This record gives sequence, C-alpha cells and structure tokens, in this order.
Amino acid sequence: MDFYIDWKLCFIVLGALAQFSIAAPNDYDFLLFAQQWPMTTCIQNGRQRNNCNIPHNDWTVHGIWPSKNVPERGPEDCDNSNRLRVQNLANIRPQLETRWLNVLNNNAEGFWSWEWKNHGTCSLDLPALNSQNKYFSQGLTWNNDYVIGTILNNGNIRPGGIYTLQNIQRALRAGLNNVTPQVSCFRDKSGTRQFLHEIRICLSKSLQLINCAGHVSETNCNRRLDIEYPA
Repeated sequence: MDFYIDWKLCFIVLGALAQFSIAAPNDYDFLLFAQQWPMTTCIQNGRQRNNCNIPHNDWTVHGIWPSKNVPERGPEDCDNSNRLRVQNLANIRPQLETRWLNVLNNNAEGFWSWEWKNHGTCSLDLPALNSQNKYFSQGLTWNNDYVIGTILNNGNIRPGGIYTLQNIQRALRAGLNNVTPQVSCFRDKSGTRQFLHEIRICLSKSLQLINCAGHVSETNCNRRLDIEYPA
C-alpha cells in the first residue's frame, strides 16, 4: 500500500505545535496579589526589628503573581529581554518606597526588578498590567483597596495577639466580600510556633476577586497550632 504524505500540511502542523510549545509556559489561570507582614519577614530571616525596614503597622506589597491552578506552578521569567527600567516608575516611586519596599535592606530597586522579571513579564497580556508602570501601579491600587491591617483589626485580629486560623480567615472573609484568600504562615525551626506572614488575594484575569479555593491551597499554616501576629 502506498502512503501519501502532505509535507505542506506537516510543516503547518509542526509550526503550530512549535508556537504552542513556546506560548504554553506563559499561560496562567488567575492572579495572586500577595501582601506581607514585614515583621514576620524580618523574623523569617533571623533579623531583629531594628535591622529591618518596618513601616508602622502596614502590610506591604510582595507582588502580583500570574498563577496556574494547583498542582501546577508558575509561570515565571516570561520575557527576560524586558528588564525593569526604574525611570518608568518615576511618578509612583515615592509610594513604592513606602508600600512596596524591601523589608530586608534598602535595595528597593533590586526587589522591584526581581518581581518584574519573575512575575510582571508574565502579565503583559492583560491591558491593566501591560507595562512596567501599570504593573506596579496596580499593586499600589490593590494595597489601598484591600487594606489587610484594617480588615484584620475590624475582625479583632491585632498585632501582638495569638489567633486560630479559623478566626483569621473569618475576619478576612468579612472584609473581602465573603471571598477566601490564601493565608501564609512562617513556622520556626522547632515547628511549635508559627507567625502570620502573607495574605494572598486571588483575582480573575478580569481583575475580579475570586475564592482561592480550587485555584490554590487556602493555607500552608498548621491548623492545629495557633498563629502569632507579631507586633
């Protein structure tokens, strides 16, 4: 039996597959907006308070992370040729230096460059995030819209206290239109103490709040241990 191979069709199919293989690593399902409690970041890195940049009772921006549904991870480093140019942030730099700061040292530009390289370059398909200035401006906007310290305080969760995960989640849901975010803890080497570290809000590609459940794990905290909210 003779076989006829349509080489033109083969090249078209191979070309389409090649394009898919390049684009696929940049695909993602939702956005994680991560805010951190600076005191816990300081503790995590074995620092004393006076050796860290700790704004007064403020949760600061960690990043906006395009993410795939569990169990997949990423994407990251989607366009290494698109390096951060800090002059593009000149009009928002004063706000970034107080609300998207580097907790561990004064190299804020290095922190911004890292977040842009690893995550910002993966969000360029969204009109609201398709430039360096838009990406960082959106982080400042969400930091102002979702004021974690105020939300927790309204739920009687305050720095210096010790709380159950259930109570922390209840306070967050009450302040986020009944949407459940991801709660991240740092656990010390003994495994007997854990500290409230990050609150990560899930948003759709249309920038609407969504439940993190079903997209990412709701927490890495040990549910059997109370959670310290260090002052």
